[in-house]
Amino acid sequence: MAKGGLISIELKPSLDKIQKKFAAMQKRAINSKVGFDVIGAKGFKDVIDHCEKEQGSKRKWVKWNRKTSDGRRRFFSSRPYGKGGNKLLQDTGRLRASISFKGMRNSAKVFTKTGYGKFHQFGTNKMVKRDFLWIAPKVRRDMAIVYVRFIARGR
Repeated sequence: MAKGGLISIELKPSLDKIQKKFAAMQKRAINSKVGFDVIGAKGFKDVIDHCEKEQGSKRKWVKWNRKTSDGRRRFFSSRPYGKGGNKLLQDTGRLRASISFKGMRNSAKVFTKTGYGKFHQFGTNKMVKRDFLWIAPKVRRDMAIVYVRFIARGR
């Protein structure tokens, strides 16, 4: 309607449609296992990428030298060794093969079931730290975008 030279438009949204959309978004937010499955897969891919690049959260992994006088195991050779060739943390391939992910209702996790994975992740007084279970900041941002899109659109 024109009043005093101004044009006004009256919008009457269908509240039923809006309420249904919000209810669907709320349901996805409460039980977002599907979304966290996708997020877990992205995290898994990033961790495997770190193993391929031999890279920790701060820097490239330090290569072992031969055994030192203090008894630390420091093996690295120019000849291929184990299933991973000369790739660090891949002598037998067991650690890398044990890396897995799981999406749950409210979270996702990337993990290893090997008992010795924690020694590589955190290091010991006789072993150099080689953190492999970490997520790069860019991948974290991508995960947040995936989650928001899942809640908003269901995809």
